Amino acid sequence: MNPNPHLIFEHARILKDFGDVKAFGAAYGLSKSTMEYRFYNPYFSPVHLRPQVAKALKKMQKDGYVRIVGLETQGD
Repeated sequence: MNPNPHLIFEHARILKDFGDVKAFGAAYGLSKSTMEYRFYNPYFSPVHLRPQVAKALKKMQKDGYVRIVGLETQGD
C-alpha cells in the first residue's frame, strides 16, 4: 500500500543552491506562493495538482531537489 502522496524536499541543498524558496520556484517556473505552499505543505492529491506544477515537480525530482513519495506506480 502506498502512503499518501507527499514531497520530501532537500531543504539544505535548495537553500545552498538558490538562497531562498522564491528563487528556487522561479527557476522551475512556479510562483513564490505556489512554491511556499508546496514547500511547507508537502501532502497533496494528484487530482488537484495543476499540470504545470506536476511538470515542475517531476523536473525538481530529476534534478535531485525533491523526492515524490506515493506515486511510484503511476506513469509520467
